[in-house]
Amino acid sequence: MGHTFGPWEDDPFWQELAAQVPGQHLWSGTLDPSGTIAVAELSERGEDGALSDSDLWMAQREPAGWGRLEPMGSAVNTGRVENFPAFAPDGQLLVFVRDFADFYMLAVSDLVAK
Repeated sequence: MGHTFGPWEDDPFWQELAAQVPGQHLWSGTLDPSGTIAVAELSERGEDGALSDSDLWMAQREPAGWGRLEPMGSAVNTGRVENFPAFAPDGQLLVFVRDFADFYMLAVSDLVAK
């Protein structure tokens, strides 16, 4: 027997972060295991409503709340599609997919402000 699911509801946490960058469409997001780093997959929405290829953006938790979402830069984002971010269970690696085919891993220590 099939399962019934309720209506779609946007997650207020991710909607609040995405609201920092108007004109972007939020596809997905992930938190590191400690809950101090958020990585979101966003696409720019053109005037005609068309979406650009997605890039990964990151925000860090600060004493007063979440910092601003910022693009992760050329070490991660290219002119291609970056998507499906996920943290390793120990929080040491960020894994993502490029062009729906290639997997990449980066040390989280290389991404965060020191």
